[in-house]
Amino acid sequence: MNCRRNLTLAILSLCLLGVHAKAAGFDAEKDPFVIGMFGVFHWDEETFTWMQQMGINYVHSYNLWNDPQMPSMLDLAEKHHMKVMVDLLEHTRDEKDLGPDWEQKLAEKIRSVKDHPAIGIWQLFDEPSTKQLPRVRELNNLVKSITGHPTELVMNERAEYWNSRGYSDIWAIDNYPVRGKPFPQENIIDHSRVMRNAATGYNFKGTPFFSVAQAADFSCFSSLIKDPERLANLRYPNLTEMRFMLFSDLCFAVRGIWFFSEAHCHRERPQGLAFVKDTLEPVIQDIRSFLTLVPQPWKPTLRDSSKIDSAFKVSFASFDTEKASVVILVNDSMEKRPLNVELAQFANRPPEGHLMPWAFTRADTGASYKDGRLNVPAALPWEVFVWTIGR
Repeated sequence: MNCRRNLTLAILSLCLLGVHAKAAGFDAEKDPFVIGMFGVFHWDEETFTWMQQMGINYVHSYNLWNDPQMPSMLDLAEKHHMKVMVDLLEHTRDEKDLGPDWEQKLAEKIRSVKDHPAIGIWQLFDEPSTKQLPRVRELNNLVKSITGHPTELVMNERAEYWNSRGYSDIWAIDNYPVRGKPFPQENIIDHSRVMRNAATGYNFKGTPFFSVAQAADFSCFSSLIKDPERLANLRYPNLTEMRFMLFSDLCFAVRGIWFFSEAHCHRERPQGLAFVKDTLEPVIQDIRSFLTLVPQPWKPTLRDSSKIDSAFKVSFASFDTEKASVVILVNDSMEKRPLNVELAQFANRPPEGHLMPWAFTRADTGASYKDGRLNVPAALPWEVFVWTIGR
């Protein structure tokens, strides 16, 4: 009888451990690289099936918190093997709408869903001003007093945006540079610049960092465009621009990449549907394929913002794996130009050898890597190169 009882208790303990593990929040050390979708408006079976097939593993919604069906909506995410970053936007934007008991009500709501296995992260605030940071601190303390899940804060490039560091467990920056200029004239270097500065310069060491990339045609922010010609030519990023933004991000040790947004893809429009099929789905497949080479891209072997990126006007990172070294090199320019990147000074540079083009990387570039110098005779505007070097 005791043996049977002990076996029953052991099984029960394992089950409880399994539930606890399943309900755990985002673990920056162990969890897979985050591929997230911001602003999921169409919270339905069709949309989640599409996102799951595309490779999305995290979702976010501006409306989830207010929806009376929040538990069943979390169930839908769990069904499709996705985690949710729960946005507390309702309680942060406008102080005049907050009653005296706002903290109590917020705490009650958090407690009501905190153990749902789909919840991975709590988003505290979206682009706070400096004067709103004390409220962010209050929210972070409140969430942390109730649940062990990590918190996140997403910022835009406002003045002194780096003063928002340290208010959350995870820091994120959004940037959407495609605003109505024709390719390759759009200044998408804004994306690599701000992400490099934020992720590798301003971010606290050891703090997981998310980038938020453009998956929209900027019509949702059209009031920010003052040039009539650009306003008349708003467009989605093309595949070259998307690869430039995302593979640059991978050079900066980001812990995940998010897309803004499901709602602003506008799949109901012909242009939006074409963007999804011709650009978004392929580039997410690129990222997923890259993760089979480098499962933890947030741990590069070599990267250097000053001596490599700025010195040679590129984004660069290398990753040593058991089977090969993997190199990302991005032309950080709208110009067609030669790339000559000096790596000889770095002891942890990739071993020299034949550059094997990966996936979309052009095979006829004449690229070489010898005597500590990585050379591409003629890189196209914003072009991305990914090579493997056998070990």
